[in-house]
Amino acid sequence: MKRKIGLWTVLCLLFVSANVFSQERKHTLEVGMGLWNTNEIINTFSDMIVSSLPDNIKMEDGNSYGSIHLGYKYNLTDRFALGGLAAFDYAKSKGLFAGNEVGIFHKKHYTLALEAEYDYIRSGKFTMYGLAGIGGTLYTLGYKDYDNVINDSNSNPYVTFQVTPIGLRFGKNIGGFLEFGFGYRGLVNAGMFVKF
Repeated sequence: MKRKIGLWTVLCLLFVSANVFSQERKHTLEVGMGLWNTNEIINTFSDMIVSSLPDNIKMEDGNSYGSIHLGYKYNLTDRFALGGLAAFDYAKSKGLFAGNEVGIFHKKHYTLALEAEYDYIRSGKFTMYGLAGIGGTLYTLGYKDYDNVINDSNSNPYVTFQVTPIGLRFGKNIGGFLEFGFGYRGLVNAGMFVKF
């Protein structure tokens, strides 16, 4: 009798575990890095005024480090997912006065967005998808001079978006992705994902 109970228990556990592992995973977590996002483009044409800064100090030789993001999506259907994203990007520029470097500007963007994704081609471990998102960005511009006389910053929020017509995902439950679009993720965005 004990052997029959043990055998039935093992068979039930095998059946349950087979069903658990065969189910499609609905949650996706991703981490990525994007280049040439709209935050960089907007700030090239319209930088905020730091209130305590003299008018003659100009920004030059800016360096951007790209944006990094952490995203989550939940599959509502086999091909359609909704989720969210948190992104951060940082850039710095020299502060010049009469041609001399006198300080440094720091630009930071904090972005939160809602996103929708649709998989339109699937073949084995390859998926091609499109993505769209809308959210808000808090932009902070700070300046610090080398003499420690001026240390000031200003912040402004604004609405931001993402349109990604081409996204390529490689891997079934763990893998990488490469995206081409326009918005807060960048013109080119790449990273890793895991489904659970």
